[in-house]
Amino acid sequence: MTVQASDKYLDIFVGDGEMAQMMRQHDWESSSLGSPDSWPEALKVALRLLLTSKFEMWLGWGPDIAFFYNDAYRPTLGNKHPNALAVPTKILWAEIWDDIRERLETVYGSGQATWDRALLLLLERNGYSEETYHTFSYSPLIGDTGKVEGVFCAVAEETKRVIGERRIFTMRALASELAAVDTRIDVIRASHRALKDNLQDLPFSALYLFDESGNARREWVCGALDSHPLMPAEIVGSAGFWDLERAWTEQDVELVSLTGIDGIPSGPWPKAPKQAAVVPLIGQGGGRPKGILIAGLNFHRAVDDEYLDFLKLITGQIASRLASTEAFETERQRAAALAEAAEMREQAAVALEQLNQQLSSEVELRTAERDRMRDLFQQAPSFMCILSGPDHIFELVNDSYLQLVGNRQLLGLSVREALPEVEGQGFLDLLDGVYLSGKPYIGRNLKVFLRRDGDSTPDERFINLIYQPIFDASGHVAGIFVDGFDVTHQKRAEDQLQSLNHTLEQRVEQRTHELRSAVLQLERETVERETAQMALRQAQKNGGARQSHRRRRARFQQPSAGRERQLATPVQRHRRQRSG
Repeated sequence: MTVQASDKYLDIFVGDGEMAQMMRQHDWESSSLGSPDSWPEALKVALRLLLTSKFEMWLGWGPDIAFFYNDAYRPTLGNKHPNALAVPTKILWAEIWDDIRERLETVYGSGQATWDRALLLLLERNGYSEETYHTFSYSPLIGDTGKVEGVFCAVAEETKRVIGERRIFTMRALASELAAVDTRIDVIRASHRALKDNLQDLPFSALYLFDESGNARREWVCGALDSHPLMPAEIVGSAGFWDLERAWTEQDVELVSLTGIDGIPSGPWPKAPKQAAVVPLIGQGGGRPKGILIAGLNFHRAVDDEYLDFLKLITGQIASRLASTEAFETERQRAAALAEAAEMREQAAVALEQLNQQLSSEVELRTAERDRMRDLFQQAPSFMCILSGPDHIFELVNDSYLQLVGNRQLLGLSVREALPEVEGQGFLDLLDGVYLSGKPYIGRNLKVFLRRDGDSTPDERFINLIYQPIFDASGHVAGIFVDGFDVTHQKRAEDQLQSLNHTLEQRVEQRTHELRSAVLQLERETVERETAQMALRQAQKNGGARQSHRRRRARFQQPSAGRERQLATPVQRHRRQRSG
């Protein structure tokens, strides 16, 4: 009976996985390893362990370290799969051979295992040199001769975790730096301090703020010299390499190709960015941008939504703090003017003492108001928290978040336990959806009812927020990062303005209707008066004709009758006058 290729060597290549089937169908006789029938028992045992494990594993055998791997390891290979089976490791991983060669030589030469945590490896697996991180151990495989004949590797890719934690750390550092400043120049310096150390995600970057004419003036540069031609001291309109038109009109991220440009700063990477992002600085209230952030994009990472959202979060925090400091600076100047006026009043004559006291009280009131505003501005510009696990347990919260929910005890509690009033408002479903799908959620002007003062009456709030999934080492969602802003005042002001406009329109319409009715009534009365006057004139005309007729008839009557008519005439005239 002929043995089918798929049924051959079932005792060695065990299981029904893709790699087990590929190994059973592989032409081993034409490889350097020869027929599996002649393989040492140690290799067969290691392969059984490899193929039955759900953990990412690979092993190499022989002096060429021929490559074997299981189903769980396939994502690490990317487009190298399925042609990686039995390929010498030096050829398969040529791009990282210099990084792993000494480790493999240690295993083969001394029989000692190696271990690395989150080691950076630039892999050519998706069409470009990709930044990846791996925790792994190389262990010796002892052959039947008692010598090391192979290597066994258990590995966990931690790329998403390492990059996610790096970006979260940058956002935390930025929020912390911005919370401690209250002037425009300090906001600029604080943002530079927070971003200058993350050259992995921002190989080079530059902050520009718009002046009154709309031109962009550079405030700082990271990762490059101030004299670098890509980052001029001023950008005027659409002249030069950078075009400000999209930042002004569309207010969206623009990706700019850097192909053909020499001397591009690369940060810690061997290859310089091939793209840069122009991100407008738009605050939580919208409106015209305050400036732009030009950021070189890591050549070794894909420019996906997560990368761009990270840049938007950075610019959003900077723009919001700039808006806050502008308001604070206005208030501070106002308080300074009041203080100067108070000093002048203190030098006035005794006759003005009472007025000076009153003005001094006003100065104290304004100073207290200024101090209160200072305390508010010391807080972080956005509320943030980290939720862990499928039950969304509060692991970390900032002051702004505590302020939003009423300074409750949150740490260690689930969202459902800590904020029971949000049940049924859709937020728990959104969190569950992000946790299950691994896709971020961005919401604007979301209505939420919160018991912020501990009473039973929920407070209606409107918020903008982002739910960003956090991945563990195995690529599964382990938690959610929440970042957002409270936009209640803005939303309510818009609603009140709409209501006022509607009320004014109704009143105008009512007054217009009343005026139209009055005009119609006046017209009717005018017509009636004219009709009565015409009837009166006609009656007077008819009366004159009858008198003429009577005089003609009197000529033919007796004298007595004429006397009677003469006597009756004054009476008739009197009656006509009364009736007229």
